[in-house]
Amino acid sequence: MDGCDIELDEMELVAAAAGYYYYDILSREPKYTLSVKGSSFMTEVFDGPDDSFREVFRMDKHVFRNLCDVLQRRGMLRDTLGVMKEEKLGIFLNIIGHNERNRVIQDRYQHSGETVSRYFNNVLKAIKSLSHEFLQSPPSTTPQEILKNNRLHPYFKVYARASSFFFRFLVLVTDLCFVI
Repeated sequence: MDGCDIELDEMELVAAAAGYYYYDILSREPKYTLSVKGSSFMTEVFDGPDDSFREVFRMDKHVFRNLCDVLQRRGMLRDTLGVMKEEKLGIFLNIIGHNERNRVIQDRYQHSGETVSRYFNNVLKAIKSLSHEFLQSPPSTTPQEILKNNRLHPYFKVYARASSFFFRFLVLVTDLCFVI
């Protein structure tokens, strides 16, 4: 074998690898068949399969609709010029459900960064206002099952002291913030 044959074999190998690579890319099936631009994104997700909806928004369609209705009835979320309440809630859920960045949401929903930020904050305030109704704070007393169990109680005693200290620290810092 001379040097020319080796170079030809290497070139054939590179050409075969490149051909396989391009064939693989061109023959791939897209994982999702959703268009990801503007308000058509919401329409396609709503009209698409339930699994896709659940994967995008981390909840079922009926739960999403019920949440929208509750927020609208209480006057916390409403349609505005060009943007439906469902799209605002979708932006919020997409950000918190997938830890998406503002830039990704801008591209997907075709809104500016300021608009995405404003919708996110509006929905966050609305959800936060529902927290008093749907979330309850844990009881301030330790359950008897833990008090009687020597294996668990010491850890909860330390936690109670730490949370008490943290609460006093938080009140102190809050008072200082108001004083300044």
